[in-house]
Amino acid sequence: AADMAEALVFGLNKYKLRAKVIISLSGTAVFGSDGNLSATTSNAVVAPVDSVQLADGRHVGCGVVTRCAGAPEEFLARWLQRDIELKIPWNGGGEHFLPQVLGIERFAGLSLKKGCFPGQEVISRLHYKGVLKRSLRVLQFAEPIALGRFLCSDTSDEIAIIQAQGLSALAVVNNNLSRNFSIQIKGYDEIVHD
Repeated sequence: AADMAEALVFGLNKYKLRAKVIISLSGTAVFGSDGNLSATTSNAVVAPVDSVQLADGRHVGCGVVTRCAGAPEEFLARWLQRDIELKIPWNGGGEHFLPQVLGIERFAGLSLKKGCFPGQEVISRLHYKGVLKRSLRVLQFAEPIALGRFLCSDTSDEIAIIQAQGLSALAVVNNNLSRNFSIQIKGYDEIVHD
């Protein structure tokens, strides 16, 4: 996403070590389609187009987008909602959580054979010997909620909302929490449904 692109480039550059690669922002845009990609590109001028189909049927393409028709806000809202349903953590919680907590292994996004990298020892130890105490859960709220950290009223555990769209949110929670619990929001308790 454009609002975190620079931070992502900075973070990736920390991990390239001695690799002969340059990681930088370009004029290329990434776009998506929740249906046929040709329907998306017919409403926009895109060149060149390289695309892949995701496991859930959505398409992601890459190219220079010069013109776009339609309602991008509505499309983006649907796309973000689907990401939450699939537990795809785009912003990674601001690098505050281990990859296993965010479920990155499900997408083959974590290599334990890569060699040395910052945090490798902790990540490997958790993979081979540890037990996850926290993980991602999709939560449903009565009203839209902002990103941030909240306190679970039932157990005093911290609930970290890392993505939110409409009434749904993707949060890092303690694995021992029940399916329904309440958290402190704006001075009052709200029941959260899993």
